[in-house]
Amino acid sequence: MEPTAKRRANRYGVNWSMRIRHIDENSWHTARTVNLSVTGVLLHARRRYHVGDRVEVEIDFFTKPHANTIIAGVGHVIREAHSPSPTFAIQFLQECEFTRKPVTLDDAPSTREVAARGIGR
Repeated sequence: MEPTAKRRANRYGVNWSMRIRHIDENSWHTARTVNLSVTGVLLHARRRYHVGDRVEVEIDFFTKPHANTIIAGVGHVIREAHSPSPTFAIQFLQECEFTRKPVTLDDAPSTREVAARGIGR
């Protein structure tokens, strides 16, 4: 058995909503995380990206009932796969920034809304 290459950072399997866009775009596109580390993220998206594309990401995760934390970062696509849904690996170019913002119940996506989007399924 041949040794496998060691990853730079531990990855954690997560299924969080996120937004992604090309660095020069104004509008965000929805996506879902597959796994996350301090150096990057693997995600499913409806929009296609290509190796080398420079992108900005914002990842949401709820840390308290009425607030969420956003991980924001800039990176580039280092890997892409297109089956069954477009999957992309993003390597962050700089440290990610954490921000916390209050979320009202009207702002928080319901489980039904997330399932209806069908991203990553």
